Amino acid sequence: MVTLFVVLLGIVGLLLKQEPEFYVRENANITRAEDSAQAGKVVTRLNELQDDMRSSQKGDWGASFPAEDLNAFFRERENNLASEAILRDLPDQRVAIEDDRLRIAIRKGSGFFSTVVEVEVRLWLVKDQSNLMALEIVGFRAGALPLPKNWILDEISTAARRQNADVNWYRNGTNPVAICRLYSNQSRPETQITNFRIGDSTISIGGRHTGSSGQPPLAK
Repeated sequence: MVTLFVVLLGIVGLLLKQEPEFYVRENANITRAEDSAQAGKVVTRLNELQDDMRSSQKGDWGASFPAEDLNAFFRERENNLASEAILRDLPDQRVAIEDDRLRIAIRKGSGFFSTVVEVEVRLWLVKDQSNLMALEIVGFRAGALPLPKNWILDEISTAARRQNADVNWYRNGTNPVAICRLYSNQSRPETQITNFRIGDSTISIGGRHTGSSGQPPLAK
């Protein structure tokens, strides 16, 4: 019995120590000379996007973030105060975009007792609805060990509400799906997100201010 327990413990340990291929690949690129320039582009795009989304003088706005630039941004955090401020609670984060899915991996723990936790999600704007976004949890694992997807529902709900989004949970088969109403603290939001796409190794977002036209647009 003791021998069986030791074997099972060893198998679990091996599963926990496995790392996603994209995480190994992107983590190995820590000395890339172009990281600083790519990370700077991400910071600039984020700042410009936030300014455009807040400005009622800006009609249409949008930005795109390739996975390659985002991973450079994550690697550069130790040399970039803006990166560190944004990512302080997300150690050694890496992302991959495969078809319409976003894979996010972070390292938990340190040294021998660390493992890479990965969440795989799909995100899209609900058709014919303004500022209504769906997030489907496709996978959740530590190393190669699958974890119950329900374990992270509260964390996702809390993070969404911090951004003034109401969250309701549904199911698509075995996958939890969060329906998030953005700008829920505003009765008539002036900012409308009209485009959100994950694909071609890029995250793209776009929208407009309703003050620039008489009618609020519908999500596509």
